Amino acid sequence: VTADPRLDRLDPEAWRDAGQRLRATLGLTRPTILFLTNPIETQGFGTKDDKLALFERWIAASIAAIRRRGYTLLVRNHPAESAVEYQAIIARLGFERDARVVTSGTLHGTLAAASVALVMTSTVGIDALMFGLPLGVLDIPKHGCAFEYVQRGAASAYSLEAIEASLDNLLENAATRAVAAKDFVERHLHGRGGATSRVANVIEDVGSKSDLVRDSR
Repeated sequence: VTADPRLDRLDPEAWRDAGQRLRATLGLTRPTILFLTNPIETQGFGTKDDKLALFERWIAASIAAIRRRGYTLLVRNHPAESAVEYQAIIARLGFERDARVVTSGTLHGTLAAASVALVMTSTVGIDALMFGLPLGVLDIPKHGCAFEYVQRGAASAYSLEAIEASLDNLLENAATRAVAAKDFVERHLHGRGGATSRVANVIEDVGSKSDLVRDSR
């Protein structure tokens, strides 16, 4: 197992200033819940329309509860998705004041600007845990909570059937998941700092074995 070269040198503290600049740019004065979307339709979790409908149902059900707790919702879409589609949903529901799509800055700058993170299936949740953010995972109809964040106790499940309880658990019980979250990061990024060289070693090893197979023929 190589771990992830992308995260070899990630230092959350180095992104704090970028996070503050993004908050100032967006005019954020309240804590934020950051929803990190991704194209779950390419992973077998229904169609793109199913995903967008789920997002619309989630935001329609959650935004009032988020507002009552004094938070602003930020949405950052995956590069393979269209920010315009998410913006259109927010506008159609009339929630532009309390929810907005982040289209500027970097992923890690956005994480540094957030107070809480929410994902569907994305491994960006690991990045969020590295930033010390409480993590929620949206329960996908007919599939449940994907990946293993919730199953290993590193994140809380967010169900459309229990909005208030899901939100309270996400916002208020992060301390109970802190040890599991740290263990989760170690599980997936063990030996962080050397992933790049391990990937190179695997490629070289596979290449040499391929050469041996060709020679034997």
